[in-house]
Amino acid sequence: MTKKQYLLDRLDTALRVHQRCRTRWQRLKYLRWKYVLQLFIKKVLRSKKPFRVRSRLFSNVPVRTLSSNSDLWLFGVNPHDGSLVRFLVDQLASGDIFLDIGAHHGLYTILAGELVGSTGEVHAFEPTQLHFLLLSSNTVDRPNIFANQLAVSDHSGEADFFEHEKESSTFDPSLLGYNQVVAAKRFRHIIVKTTTLDHYCSQRKIKPTIIKIDVEGAEALVIEGGQQILAAYQPIIIMEVWKKPLKNESHLRAIKRLAQLGYQPFALQDDGSLLSKREIDPERDIRGVGLAANFVWLKNNHGGPSTSL
Repeated sequence: MTKKQYLLDRLDTALRVHQRCRTRWQRLKYLRWKYVLQLFIKKVLRSKKPFRVRSRLFSNVPVRTLSSNSDLWLFGVNPHDGSLVRFLVDQLASGDIFLDIGAHHGLYTILAGELVGSTGEVHAFEPTQLHFLLLSSNTVDRPNIFANQLAVSDHSGEADFFEHEKESSTFDPSLLGYNQVVAAKRFRHIIVKTTTLDHYCSQRKIKPTIIKIDVEGAEALVIEGGQQILAAYQPIIIMEVWKKPLKNESHLRAIKRLAQLGYQPFALQDDGSLLSKREIDPERDIRGVGLAANFVWLKNNHGGPSTSL
């Protein structure tokens, strides 16, 4: 069995277990002590702060995460990540360079590290101390992974940032629907170091193959700071896009800028294949109950993966 087939088989198994665990009794049957511990934290301790917990990714790699990240903790993967995992397994190859911008605790970082091998590189970015400590802990013994406590933006230097232990951290809490009063109570204001795609790639002398962007409203800043890299090396872009009622102006600006750079958008299908789109309309193209989805962009002259039209 090849490594890619092994990863896909493990993913299918994890998603099947998730599907079976719809009731408390089913979770107790399949998850046992993990589910008991989760109930203990929620019902007995009633802690508002998440605990650091040990788990295993769907690929059987041991990791540390937070108890609030329940799908990763209990199942090793979030069901919404299935299509992107399949796409990366299909696309990444030995020697590739993968950039994970907004790496969180490292699901995609670790997966990419497995796929690009010793001749490839993975560069992960996570600006907040809490999540970076978990990311660096999960990748410390992987020489082809470079974890950076940096925010990728349109300038190199520093920026205001708002950290949340349970929810998404962001440059601007209002993008997530919080007013100033609520944001002051729920988020911790910090200063983070920033870099740009152009500066980082030039400094490291790397030519990225695939760039994943999940930055909670700073998407346009990432694209603006990577004009030279995107034009020169034409990497595949994977970007999470929001729809209303979330404030998605930055996503719309990023989509427009990618089009100006000659990138063509694609929707990710459940099996990891791509569906060509004339343009991305979040209100139309983000289906189901979720308010966000990942889309893929290829340069118009990029051979790229096979697509279903």
